[in-house]
Amino acid sequence: MIRYILFALALSVLTSTPSFAEESPTKALLAAAENTKEVEGADPNAVLLIMWSAHWCEPCKIDEPFVRAFAKREGWTFVYINTDDEQTRSLRAKFDITGMPTYHVFSSGTLVERVNFGRYKTDGSDAEERVNARFARTKRKLPKP
Repeated sequence: MIRYILFALALSVLTSTPSFAEESPTKALLAAAENTKEVEGADPNAVLLIMWSAHWCEPCKIDEPFVRAFAKREGWTFVYINTDDEQTRSLRAKFDITGMPTYHVFSSGTLVERVNFGRYKTDGSDAEERVNARFARTKRKLPKP
């Protein structure tokens, strides 16, 4: 009997589809974007730089203009998701967002890298250099066109 239960459980896990199966994760992220005018018509298969942020997050406020500028310079789509919003709760859980700011870089609908910055200078004097250096490393991980 126990074998049957374990077999049934294993079979259900193996045959279950991920929650994104019907829709790519990047489409769901684009739909949750707070900067809807910027992402309107964005290709979910392009390189997306997702910034998970909150209005109370000071490092997020410092980094956001530099992250946005980096994405624009590279031709990436910048997506800002406000995690204060209850509508993003399921997305936060799905993408394991536990701290702010958190960044995801997708290419062709596939997660290339998750980035969490560690220490910050409280005056933000290192923000531009830190953001540019960090995402330059991410850029090298992207598949070649």
